Amino acid sequence: MSPSLSRGDIAEALAADFLASQGLVVVERKYRCRGGEIDLVVRDGTTLVFVEVRLRTGKAFGALSRRSHP
Repeated sequence: MSPSLSRGDIAEALAADFLASQGLVVVERKYRCRGGEIDLVVRDGTTLVFVEVRLRTGKAFGALSRRSHP
């Protein structure tokens, strides 16, 4: 990724990659409308899903676990 990307842009890219890895199709990123911006629009089968990406840092927000599931 480009060093000029903001942390928010990186978080949105990671979220888009994760959702794609789960079988969803990214339709649009940073969709702008009169009411503001929708970070991601993805399709899950025939359903459109609107995604707001929130970047949280610090131990107060918990940590990601890389535990494998049986």
